Amino acid sequence: MKEQFRGHYPLTHDEREHLWQNATFVLDSNVLLALYDFGDSARTSYIEGLKSVADRLWMPHQVGTEFHRNRRRVAKDATTPHASATKALEDAVKTAAREVKRLGARDELLQADAHLVALEEAVSKVKEALDDSRKRFETERAGNRDAVLDELDQLYTDERVGKPFSPKRLTKERARAELRIVEKIPPGFSDVDKVGDAAFGDQFLWVQTMRQAKRSRRGVILVTDDSTKDDWSRGGRPLPELLTEFYRNTGELVDVIDSAAFYRGVTKRFATVEQATVDEVTREIATAATHARVHVPNVSFFPPPPPPVFLSPGVLEGMQKAFAVVAKNRGVVPTIKLPTNWPALNLSTDSLANITAAIQTLAVAASLVAEAEQLEEVDLDDGDDELEEPIHAADSNIELDVDPPSQEE
Repeated sequence: MKEQFRGHYPLTHDEREHLWQNATFVLDSNVLLALYDFGDSARTSYIEGLKSVADRLWMPHQVGTEFHRNRRRVAKDATTPHASATKALEDAVKTAAREVKRLGARDELLQADAHLVALEEAVSKVKEALDDSRKRFETERAGNRDAVLDELDQLYTDERVGKPFSPKRLTKERARAELRIVEKIPPGFSDVDKVGDAAFGDQFLWVQTMRQAKRSRRGVILVTDDSTKDDWSRGGRPLPELLTEFYRNTGELVDVIDSAAFYRGVTKRFATVEQATVDEVTREIATAATHARVHVPNVSFFPPPPPPVFLSPGVLEGMQKAFAVVAKNRGVVPTIKLPTNWPALNLSTDSLANITAAIQTLAVAASLVAEAEQLEEVDLDDGDDELEEPIHAADSNIELDVDPPSQEE
């Protein structure tokens, strides 16, 4: 029974330790982007931890795409916490000063004015320190040099970065991702409001990671700070359906952890780091992770449903025929045309448009059903569709921050 429901059985101590000693480490883009929010010492310590397991690092192509798409924005926003901290400090001082003055008016012995002067001097020193920190962050990120990118370039050599999907496989994975979103199958189904292929990011990462595990015959420790949703874990444990799917398709084990747990695990087993440093870096991870989310426009992938209309038996019959045609043709969606005699049904133009939209929606649903019959199992074989050349961004509405690769790459 355990083989069939592997995800419902927590990893044993020995299984988890085996993963730490042998598994491939896959870091999500939000973990890599968070490095831009670290201070110098914390970033250096974290990267040293990565170097201690460099030979087992592997980057899905989807992670690389998301990292390069967002790195400049995250680096630019690295000083946002400085402004937030300064404003919070100023607001707190104003509130405190108001209350102290009120008490001072009732008690002259309090010497409110003298204490407020001392408070202002102390606050001024804190604000100066915050401003100095902001300037250091801006100086580090000024110009064309990107210290984080330079370090990651050294760590993720070409053999440690996965290839993109071929055009044929990309079409197949898009269809599978659409179906998983409709059926709310993790990971990534809650990204439905993202635009274009961004809605499929987690699922592309997941499939690429499974393919690598099957190819290398190694388990995986997946590191992600995407804790704002329940697409990867719940209650501190990876989702059982993910673990089961991974094991069924690869024969290997997987664990899903956050970047703080990864850093603690790496420094405990493979690097000599003082506990004070571990605690400091862990605190910075908690802060940085909240600023390094991958953002895309909040545009729904699916069109809004048409308003409900009451349909006559004749219209319903036409819709059923459209559905049958699509199903018969294995998901090929035909162009929907209304019969010329439909206006005789005394329907308004808006109602006819809604009916057309409803038929189109059914047609898309039928195509997903037909596609699902062919996608019951995740096809992880390499086959002939492993692309030698990178695929350019399919979504022209999202501007990438990196130059497109040349034909020779």
